Amino acid sequence: MLRHFAILLFASLLLPAAAVADCRTIDRLPTEIRDPGCHRLTTSAELQLANGAAIRILADDDVLDLDGHGIVNTQGSSNTAVGVMAYERSNIVVRNGSIRGFQTGVALGVSTPAGWDFGGYTDENLQLYGNTLFGIDVRGFGLTVRGNRVARTGGSTQRGRIGEGHAIYAQGNLVSIVDNDVLGVSGNPSDTWGITVAGNNAAVVERNRVLSTGFGVVVDQNASSGTCRDNTFGEIAIASYDCPIDGGGNSGEIRSP
Repeated sequence: MLRHFAILLFASLLLPAAAVADCRTIDRLPTEIRDPGCHRLTTSAELQLANGAAIRILADDDVLDLDGHGIVNTQGSSNTAVGVMAYERSNIVVRNGSIRGFQTGVALGVSTPAGWDFGGYTDENLQLYGNTLFGIDVRGFGLTVRGNRVARTGGSTQRGRIGEGHAIYAQGNLVSIVDNDVLGVSGNPSDTWGITVAGNNAAVVERNRVLSTGFGVVVDQNASSGTCRDNTFGEIAIASYDCPIDGGGNSGEIRSP
């Protein structure tokens, strides 16, 4: 419990305190971040990565500020690369830039629920465009996804994942997904998802706008709590939202697939 409290306290204190001018600079990609603190991207980059990551975070307690710059992968739809990755780390913030053309735009977290002691992940003010499987993928404890625009997700040609797409995927405990725009997930309607929250004990999904996908917002029905409120949907093929608690104010349109 103390570890969980520390994770959430870090996230609440570090965001306003870490001024861009105080960050260590990143001037070439791909790269690895091995020291805690704040790191700032100083230039946009165009890469050709079949796999791996443009930025891999190997330290806890890190803020990565893209500072308005973009990272583009030109490898094509068969790539399995990630724009920004942090695996089994805690207290990670990624913000303020664009990521395009990767299989996954941002991946923070762990691979199994056994690792949910890792967490404190925040993705905010990001533009994720044309990533082929996941725009944002976060898994762990204390997950915040806010103020992002995730557009044209889908199109992977990786075997076993063809026709699948997830704009925002979160798995874990204490999840907040707020004020995001999801603009199109392509593929099979039954396998395209705007916002998905899986296996959580508490989640709030509110004030998001989701357009043109199979499912709008889905929160695990086995969760002890999960509230959807004030979300807006358009051109949804199968279901606008499916949440344990309907907090009201959800509105929109379902179309035939």
